[in-house]
Amino acid sequence: MKNAVKMCGLCVLLFVLFLVLTKVDIELEQRSLFSAALVTHICSFLLYICFGIAVVVVFVKSAVTNRFLVAIIYLGLFITCCPCLSVGYLIITRGILNASRPVNAEHFIKERLATKQLSALSREMIQKRNVFWVGNGPGGFTFGLTCADGNYLFDSRNIPKNYRFDTPIPVEDTNKVRHLDLPFQPGFKGTDSKILGEEDYKFCARASSLIRRIGFDNVKLYPEPNIVQYQIYDFMGWDNGSYYIYYYSPDGQIPDEFKYNQKLNDNWYYDARPRFR
Repeated sequence: MKNAVKMCGLCVLLFVLFLVLTKVDIELEQRSLFSAALVTHICSFLLYICFGIAVVVVFVKSAVTNRFLVAIIYLGLFITCCPCLSVGYLIITRGILNASRPVNAEHFIKERLATKQLSALSREMIQKRNVFWVGNGPGGFTFGLTCADGNYLFDSRNIPKNYRFDTPIPVEDTNKVRHLDLPFQPGFKGTDSKILGEEDYKFCARASSLIRRIGFDNVKLYPEPNIVQYQIYDFMGWDNGSYYIYYYSPDGQIPDEFKYNQKLNDNWYYDARPRFR
């Protein structure tokens, strides 16, 4: 029985460490510390595998020694926490992630500092007019700029630290290349080239850093009605999950085409919708 208690304690310890490292991983990524986040992500995943193995070992040993009551307890633990390593890992990490980002409108609007910062960013984006998109991906961000001859997408991974802003870089003309409405733009090929303004890049980098830290995947400007949209993707598979969307309106008015569930205050609106609607 003492060995069973020790093994149970080991399972609990591994699981707690996994939860802690997963939370640390998310916090590091939201602060753009990608290398450290990768290390903690790998460690948390390995801890979860060790936890699953430990639970199976405890169950097998309990069953072999005919301690049926203990075996039943561990079987329940196994069914609850580890029905499938991949599915269990996804569900748990997604839950921790959602606790770290504003998927709940009531919690969001109570975070006065975050709403103040995002309101200021929205007003600045509306005034600039030429930045219509900033989307966060793993290890970088994409952003869209309106130029005199069209709209273009840029990828921060194509911009070195010592970049000279009089040098053209690869871009995608949105009239030629279509992407799904995702935080990152997979398959970015840079079919054209364009010179990037330093001030525009600094704004997009700052916008990416802010929305990533708060927990949003992207920010988009609708220039005609002066609406700024902040979006979170919470998908588990192709047809499971939700969009969480916040709209900012400087004058408190929002056109009918922007559907929403709740008006949060004079400037903010909230919408939660399934993957397909």
